[in-house]
Amino acid sequence: MTKNVIQIRMPGKLAADIEKLVKKGLYKNRSEVVIDAVRHFLGSEKRSEIASLIEKQLIGKSEKAGYSKEELDELWAKVRSADAWKKRFGESADEVMATLRARR
Repeated sequence: MTKNVIQIRMPGKLAADIEKLVKKGLYKNRSEVVIDAVRHFLGSEKRSEIASLIEKQLIGKSEKAGYSKEELDELWAKVRSADAWKKRFGESADEVMATLRARR
């Protein structure tokens, strides 16, 4: 896929928030944050139930608490098997989760 360069100006607060996401290890770089935000805004990429669940858990807005071990195992199995995870984060799901857990 050909990539185009686009320059943008944004408020310092937004730029700082983007940098925080990169430093937390949720994205490889600032470009990935902006690309992901634009995809979600334009709705060009359908989000899976798993992606929504993980995002809500990471920002503390879970719709459901107290998942059973079986439910979590089933969801995690889906995450591990998805090729989209590795394409997006460049690591396996287990490696990303280990990084996130280490930062708590």
